[in-house]
Amino acid sequence: DLPAAAQRAFEVRVGKEPWVHGLQARTFTIGNVAGEIRRRALDCANGRKRLEYQQNVDWTVPEGWQACALVVDAKRSTSFMLYEFE
Repeated sequence: DLPAAAQRAFEVRVGKEPWVHGLQARTFTIGNVAGEIRRRALDCANGRKRLEYQQNVDWTVPEGWQACALVVDAKRSTSFMLYEFE
């Protein structure tokens, strides 16, 4: 089930390399983590921004940031859900 107002959900299992996802919405959250997330960042056309990881907290990409991808560095086999909101 999607949380209230979520438009998309992605079930993720991290392998050897960090997981990268081109965001389709400006607001997102990570939940249901099994394992350890080390770092997450936004890779955008205008630069890279490291994000403080907090489970089940919504994060909104600031106005003016374009073509952003979420990069999640986690311990191998860590799984989580990514929810995107419109």
